[in-house]
Amino acid sequence: MNKILAFDVDITLADNHSNIQPGVQSVFLDKRIHNCAVIFATGNTLSTIQRMRKNLNNLAQQNLPTRSYSAILGGSLIYDKNDQLIYEKHIKKQTLVDIMNASIQIDPKSFFLTMHQTREVFLHITTDKILQAVKAKLDHINMDKNEMEFDDQDYTSAIKNLEPVHELLIFSLKDLRKIFDAIEPIVSSAGYYYYFNQSHISISAGSKLKALKYIVKHMRAHNGYTKKLKDVVYFGNGQNDLDCLRACNTSIARGKDLEPEVIASSKIYADDVTPYLDEIFR
Repeated sequence: MNKILAFDVDITLADNHSNIQPGVQSVFLDKRIHNCAVIFATGNTLSTIQRMRKNLNNLAQQNLPTRSYSAILGGSLIYDKNDQLIYEKHIKKQTLVDIMNASIQIDPKSFFLTMHQTREVFLHITTDKILQAVKAKLDHINMDKNEMEFDDQDYTSAIKNLEPVHELLIFSLKDLRKIFDAIEPIVSSAGYYYYFNQSHISISAGSKLKALKYIVKHMRAHNGYTKKLKDVVYFGNGQNDLDCLRACNTSIARGKDLEPEVIASSKIYADDVTPYLDEIFR
């Protein structure tokens, strides 16, 4: 096996309909990829990875590598090529309650979406505007509507019956920045990965970088892989890819109109990576 190629999924590798982006198709059409291992890393669910892989199989047919891993929900869950779970880390329920309590003190109409292993979703919805924001977000992350459960009961009692939570998204129409400032000490002390942007706060029990480290260690133990994390080729385009882009010697920021920090953290910046195939597979 030559090396490991790791891909952020949304926008970097596939569009919102799980179609493979033109600018990266050449990587999977290159015969050299057959001797590599591939990691799909996303904040999305396993069902999204499965839809994307079907399109990837149609594109590359028999050229795909035999070794692949899927790190989902921000790296909280890792699956092997047969979609068997090999790693899991969830948010402790008391920490989840502490985060929610701190959030609603700032904005009682905050919305919480928690995704867990069964791919069901618990929604705490307080206003029609929040509901519309939720639907827009779910469309963006390409989640099936039949994977949702709506519930407006008190969240503290609902959490008791909730399956393990691996990722938490917080929406607020009032003041997301103040919510972030309130919960940051709680999340940071718990050792969870988190980031804040204009639309929501994302909190994950794991991280993409930790997932990469785990997979490299797993492959060294079980697949005879001899290289290190720095030898992984990483493709990304967003804030939650920064740690991986910085950790890997060959890091590729792929896409259009990317944030300056993403570009600065990468060795290569290109919408179409075809001119860099020799460097990718070197």
